[in-house]
Amino acid sequence: MSLYFENGNPVPTAEFDYDALDAAPPEPSSTPAGTETLEAVLRILATPAAIQYFGQTHARKVIALGWVGCPQRYEGKSLAELARETGVTPQAMSRYSALASRLFGLRNRSQRAHGGRWKRRAGQPAR
Repeated sequence: MSLYFENGNPVPTAEFDYDALDAAPPEPSSTPAGTETLEAVLRILATPAAIQYFGQTHARKVIALGWVGCPQRYEGKSLAELARETGVTPQAMSRYSALASRLFGLRNRSQRAHGGRWKRRAGQPAR
């Protein structure tokens, strides 16, 4: 028995639930996917013990990741405000937030306003 039809298309070898594709899509949740996981990771990484162990650079990167993925943690503060509170320039904090955006494919609402200047990594899907 051949695994291909005469026209070159493969013969299906497993059942696929095509009806599920036609069903209505699930309702979108009020929080983006992965937000709960990111919150848990941030609770671990943002502890004073972790900051003391890994240092201030670690703390700033964690804050930038949190600002990108869970901005509600920072009560609407801008990245520049967070930079001043942590004792770095806004440009340095911006580099950390851009890195988090590219690595995790996340964008804060404030970053979306600068859409034309944001560069995706090669192979990253458009949002």
